Amino acid sequence: MNQKILSNQLKVIYHIIKLGNQINSDITKRMEKKKIFILTLAASGHLNPMCGLVHELCQQPNVECFFYNGGKFKETIERTGASFCLYPNMDALVAKYSEAPKLTEKGGHTKFFANFMEFQFEVSYECMPQLVKDVETHKPDLIIYDPSFYPA
Repeated sequence: MNQKILSNQLKVIYHIIKLGNQINSDITKRMEKKKIFILTLAASGHLNPMCGLVHELCQQPNVECFFYNGGKFKETIERTGASFCLYPNMDALVAKYSEAPKLTEKGGHTKFFANFMEFQFEVSYECMPQLVKDVETHKPDLIIYDPSFYPA
């Protein structure tokens, strides 16, 4: 048999094996669970609208959800089927800022939003290192976030 023909046949076999390995890799990737992070503000009005969506996502066999929030909402989150992840120091920060200025007072809107901004910046400072570490470690396929929650 001609050496050139043999060389070409070996190249074809090599490419077939390479293609087979690529197909197997693609199939394996599709079978892996998709990781979804959900990040919301630790408040009922921000958490509750997400619960139905997260519950539906958790019903999918190839989806794993990680829901970040304050400890107060752990049971609510776990009922959706998602894994609960505690924001660092969130419960203490919520307690610290829970006495928001009244909107009805003179200058109330300004005081309220200044208080809220201070809360957001402090939460960002506390949460960002852990969130960055978790994203680097778990490499989520999707992050669903509450746009009013700055660390997200």
